[in-house]
Amino acid sequence: MKLIDDCPKPTSKEKTKKDIIKQMEKTYKCEFVKLKLNSGLFTRKPREDYQEIINSYARKGWRFKQIFALATSGYGSASYFELIFEKEV
Repeated sequence: MKLIDDCPKPTSKEKTKKDIIKQMEKTYKCEFVKLKLNSGLFTRKPREDYQEIINSYARKGWRFKQIFALATSGYGSASYFELIFEKEV
């Protein structure tokens, strides 16, 4: 019979139950940046450099979480993207 004290302790790379609970308790705030698209006959290109926007927010401590394209134009294509960033509070 194995006692609890005989169980191997987690290494520094393994997450303990305490670490997981601590991670779940973190609070984040979100920032949404609308990136409008230029409409062409067959192409829709962003008006701004999205990579520069992401890098700019990263320098301010924000983490890029997702890009979201909502189908809002007449043919089901997106007229803009939303870049979603998060930052721990």
